[in-house]
Amino acid sequence: PPAPPVPPTPDERMEQLKVDGTELCGDEAWFADLKLRENLRAAVREAHQEQKILIATAAEEVSRICEGTRPPSALTVMRLGGAQLGGYGEADIAYSYRQLSRVLHPDKNPDLPKADKAFHRLSEAADELRQGL
Repeated sequence: PPAPPVPPTPDERMEQLKVDGTELCGDEAWFADLKLRENLRAAVREAHQEQKILIATAAEEVSRICEGTRPPSALTVMRLGGAQLGGYGEADIAYSYRQLSRVLHPDKNPDLPKADKAFHRLSEAADELRQGL
């Protein structure tokens, strides 16, 4: 069998990445280190697996759920939208409900008058999504 190809040097690899009329992203020296960038991408992917939803402050979440002319959909309330609607299960609903209920609970937010309404809508949204499974 033929010998495996020799991996390119960092300079050769940088040359392979060049596209006429464009610049490579990043101008820091570390950005040229491909191994370091691969490790960074892997770390980001791992962090995203652990953190399924991003939650704002209690006031922002209450505003997001209670403000507007129409109430948001159950998927929007639970932050389970995304590229594949319906691509969620009981574990996703439970996780989302747990995380959001910690932030929205009226006992934790006595200064927010609409916290109880937002918490109630969160419970309704979770029930609505569970029925659709």
